[in-house]
Amino acid sequence: DCFERAKAKGIWNDGRAAQRYRRIKSESPVSLYDALLKSFPDQSPELIKKCMDGGDILVNGKPTNSAVKVSGKDKVLIYFGGPKKCYASRNKAEYWAEVLQCWYDTNRTMDHDHNHIHTREQLKVYDPQAAKLCEEVLGDGKWRFVTPLKRAGKGHLRGYTPESAPTVKLLPHIETAAYDYYDNYWKEFWQRLADKHN
Repeated sequence: DCFERAKAKGIWNDGRAAQRYRRIKSESPVSLYDALLKSFPDQSPELIKKCMDGGDILVNGKPTNSAVKVSGKDKVLIYFGGPKKCYASRNKAEYWAEVLQCWYDTNRTMDHDHNHIHTREQLKVYDPQAAKLCEEVLGDGKWRFVTPLKRAGKGHLRGYTPESAPTVKLLPHIETAAYDYYDNYWKEFWQRLADKHN
């Protein structure tokens, strides 16, 4: 059984242990430190300052410090470090779903539930048992998923202009609920930073 073999080998346990922090929406810069204190009241101000000054909190991909100001355009990442279970390690059904997406080069990568594996060629090296099963069941043909915007030709997009297409905007209470969910999802990972800085 591929799933049990993968668990025994300890693979699919190397996701990125990092939280994207998106609560700041203002156009003018505000104190990231103050925003983090408000969002994470269970964490001490000293720990948050150490994390900011110690390179655990990145702004636009770069280490920063506790005096930094950011706006809604900035990308803030809280990097907890260490191993992180991927979605594929949760159960057999999710394992198969993630492997199948990799087989067709369409798996998500480097977010809260995924690691760096997202293509067939990567899967063959990373989890050869799963790749072998995919090849036996699905074949090893050339077809791969390609997002509509990147497909050859434009006939399938006749009359479509991305710039004028409607966009979906989450209602504020739904967006807040999502932020609350992820703050809770990552809560136990703050202990890694506390251990690092003590």
